[in-house]
Amino acid sequence: MKKTLLIIPATALLLAACNGNDTEVRNSDISFDYRNDAQVYVLQNSASVYECDSDLRIACRANIMVPRKFLGKEIGALVDSIEVAAFDSVGGLAAYENAFHTAAASFGFPAVPEILTAPERDSLAAIPLGETDYDGFYTVSGTVATMTPHLISYRVEISQYAPRAAHGDYEVKYINYDTESGRVLTLDNLFTAEGRQALPPLIARRANLMSGYLGETAITSLPADGTFWITPAGNIEFLYQPYEVASYAQGIIRVPFEPYSLSEYMTDLGKTVFNLN
Repeated sequence: MKKTLLIIPATALLLAACNGNDTEVRNSDISFDYRNDAQVYVLQNSASVYECDSDLRIACRANIMVPRKFLGKEIGALVDSIEVAAFDSVGGLAAYENAFHTAAASFGFPAVPEILTAPERDSLAAIPLGETDYDGFYTVSGTVATMTPHLISYRVEISQYAPRAAHGDYEVKYINYDTESGRVLTLDNLFTAEGRQALPPLIARRANLMSGYLGETAITSLPADGTFWITPAGNIEFLYQPYEVASYAQGIIRVPFEPYSLSEYMTDLGKTVFNLN
């Protein structure tokens, strides 16, 4: 496990190297905790089921940078939301470990952690799992996608590959955080009830116009998990997970809009967030 605390001036992003020791660069504006953890689990009694010489091994990894301080403002709600999106619970290292074990056990066998040396853990945390000989894997990554003085959009990606599966599964989540009000933004508080009902046909029409790029889609509702993000350009982008409205091969379906084109469907908060008042 490595943990690096990065403290960054608002005008520049200073990345500190992670050399196995805690590193701190001092400034009072913005700070991040960076964690790159890994663990391997043995799936007990799986050898006979999969007709192998030994039980299967699952590699789990988290590579995530979490904001801790932002321009002197309290951002605890953002930190908790990131951990819930990534690990289904809050609690730092314990949340990571619980998520790893749960993911490994989800393959249907008792999951027993291997004892890894520090170099083995560091190596596992650094290399692409697809290039290893593990039988399956589970990864969580998280990073800031958009950051302004008033808004943070944070991206979490979770990937999983089950032993002998034809392909892996993955999903992308976003947490959009209003630093002024200290709240996590949702479609429910950005758009009126009537607006949310009007959005699906608009999204479907925009996706149809983008079919040369996206492929054919079947959008009839808002994203099932309410996933959207606010881009660095200030646009809003709705995201549908693989299989949700299209084939797996089409990946995540992203449908962007300029906020002014949706202003009539927004709440007062939504208009404030997008500077449309």
